[in-house]
Amino acid sequence: MIYALVLLLYFLILPLVARVVSLFVPLTFSYEDRHTNESWLQWKLGNLLTVPKIWIRSFAFVWGFKENGEWVFLPRLVGIDSLYYNGILFLRLSLPFDIRIGIRWSGRTDKAALWQGGFGFKASNGRFAPTFRVQSDDSAAKGTNSPNYFNGRGWNFGSH
Repeated sequence: MIYALVLLLYFLILPLVARVVSLFVPLTFSYEDRHTNESWLQWKLGNLLTVPKIWIRSFAFVWGFKENGEWVFLPRLVGIDSLYYNGILFLRLSLPFDIRIGIRWSGRTDKAALWQGGFGFKASNGRFAPTFRVQSDDSAAKGTNSPNYFNGRGWNFGSH
């Protein structure tokens, strides 16, 4: 119980500290438009609980994917241009705090084939975003507000 309270305070205090620091040092905060299935409260809290992207340090790897038709089983380090990458296993750890996991169990593109979950400040923009979803390549390509282009499909390497 005490750990949950400490974690909750952390996610509330860190963005507040960032706002105070921004009074003295120019910091840029990212804000998102409201997503189709997002409640008003979730949208407001997501934009309020944002840290500057410059504060984010991220480490991520993907394991088990195809590239040029060949299977690659060595882990590959990936960047922050996408929150998730396509592969059997994906893991992202970020500071100040974020953990993202992706697990793919099928190469099908039209049926639910992967699970993505995470909690913390997104590496892409510093916005607080809990994520828990099962989706297909087709639903991922549609995106929340607009299409996502160049996603990895099936077992192929790429952002997701």
